[in-house]
Amino acid sequence: MATSKGRELWLVRALEHMHPSLREVLRDAGARVYDVSVSGEPSVPVMNRVYIAFLHALCASDYQILVHHFFWDLRDEAIADLVRRIERAEPSTRFSILTKRDLKRMDLPGKAAPYNELALATRSREALELLFGSGDIYIGFEEWLLGHQDKPFPLDFMRRRYFRGDQEGPGLLQSAVGSFPASIQIREFHGPLISTCRLSEESITAAAYQTSLELGYRLRFE
Repeated sequence: MATSKGRELWLVRALEHMHPSLREVLRDAGARVYDVSVSGEPSVPVMNRVYIAFLHALCASDYQILVHHFFWDLRDEAIADLVRRIERAEPSTRFSILTKRDLKRMDLPGKAAPYNELALATRSREALELLFGSGDIYIGFEEWLLGHQDKPFPLDFMRRRYFRGDQEGPGLLQSAVGSFPASIQIREFHGPLISTCRLSEESITAAAYQTSLELGYRLRFE
């Protein structure tokens, strides 16, 4: 396999590397954790390509990516334009502006209101390319989900994970891996962290292998 500038894509079994409070609830749930990363010091475009390729491959024939994102660094006009383009690629796209009053009504904390919220369930590669191409996504330390195509979008649960994650993180993660095919953590300068009770190791490995082929990276395991 021809490789791109000697880069390697690593797939690491990562349960033992988790924070103890998270490790214990995941172990109790029977979950496995996989860390996807790239060697060296990858740039923003490199990480965007990794996320697009891996998440699209992870959907396979049965699943979709449940995206819950808050815009921070884009101006209102840029957000509106990006949302319109994503809507054309993924009709399920929903954009909301959450005010302090909205959060109070939902019994959620949020000192930085208003929040520009984007939610969508997608298998569309074009939608993923638009998301990560904005340069605003993977650095958000967000918690996404892998979901079934015939299920409603779990907006209330994803809002709770975002706004109550500091207080209820272990319990919410346990609920996520118990109720959905996988929980997907979006991380700064790293690939996704996948926690799952339902996906086989073969399916995770297949997504990583497809990603490595697409990007021309050598695949390594640990």
